Amino acid sequence: MLKFFGIILVMGLVKVPHINDYWAQNPMYRNEYIGDVMKRDRFLMILKFWHFSKQREGDGTDKLHKIHHYLVPGKILVIDESMVPWRGRLQFRQYIKNKSHKYGVKLYKLCTVDGFTFNMIVYTGKCENGREKDHGMKTVLRLIKDLEYKGRIVITDNFYNSVNMAEELLKKKTYLCGTLRSNRRGLPKCIVAKKIKKGEVIGKITRKGVRVIKWMDKRQVLMISTCRNHNAKIETKTRIRRGREECIKKPGCIFSYNDSKKGIDYSDQMSSYYSTLKRGLKWFRKLMLELIFGTTLVNAWVVYNKKNKKYMPKKLFVETIIEKFTGVPFKNKKNATEVTSEHKYTMNDKKRRCTGCYEKARQTMTSREADKKVKQIKGFCLGCNKFLCLTCFNEKH
Repeated sequence: MLKFFGIILVMGLVKVPHINDYWAQNPMYRNEYIGDVMKRDRFLMILKFWHFSKQREGDGTDKLHKIHHYLVPGKILVIDESMVPWRGRLQFRQYIKNKSHKYGVKLYKLCTVDGFTFNMIVYTGKCENGREKDHGMKTVLRLIKDLEYKGRIVITDNFYNSVNMAEELLKKKTYLCGTLRSNRRGLPKCIVAKKIKKGEVIGKITRKGVRVIKWMDKRQVLMISTCRNHNAKIETKTRIRRGREECIKKPGCIFSYNDSKKGIDYSDQMSSYYSTLKRGLKWFRKLMLELIFGTTLVNAWVVYNKKNKKYMPKKLFVETIIEKFTGVPFKNKKNATEVTSEHKYTMNDKKRRCTGCYEKARQTMTSREADKKVKQIKGFCLGCNKFLCLTCFNEKH
């Protein structure tokens, strides 16, 4: 079975029009590595009968009974939605216009700021009785179940947030920060209705400790927070943009929200690289491919780079796993002397930031912070066509 998984990962790295083309006689498409690991008919047979529960299991009410036992929750930081692309017929197929894949199966995910997914829920549609009340709040409470009373901060957007949910989380010693819709119940009218000028900020705190903050940028931004350090004051931060230092003035809660929300975006971005998703698969197989070889693989990669001082790019990480799974080394691997001869270290006329140092810094910092920390150098690798300091050049080659 590990060889089967290894082939799926190879298919994420090397794309062809159809699965059968990996074993085609035409050398334009044929993949010798996959052919050496497993025969085509054997692979297709495993794929056809690849299930995740007993076929007759389930009482008809659990729409996810085919994969239910494999969804294991964890800890939380950020909550948002992700999409597994699917345009076929499915009762709970969703449409989200601002996603790269607009149609598909919606996932509610909990991630850390560095892209590690701790927990997720697959959305299976509305309940049979009709519209579900407080769906956003129920989703958040379900995701953080068994994680309350630990002083964590939940970062969510205006789809979930309300004063009622903020108060409910405070009872569980869990804090909230995020954007807010102006039509939510229980909002202070003096904040929502008041008109303010660009750059101004106003706010109010309720008796139960819920802060509602309104800030005018190009348009009004309404925030909700129960964090004690968030208030209706403008904070100033600097960033480097196009070689110039810029001052940014925003309320502190907006800085916290923007910095934290990058976690899920980074997780989705890394999952999309070398994707194993193929057309023609049934929805539950496609969903499990995303969970195993998308989300779980990114989790393993994030943990590996945290535990090891030497940063490993995701492509190399996937290739290493493939070799472990299949037991077949890559035939065309070049020896160290060949690699060294191609990658020559020289000095460029221009100065740029070291690519290796920047990648390392981005594991723990925002892009703004990494831009400040990483120095500009003239060292350049002719083989990679990248600016590298001598330390990073020796590590990579």
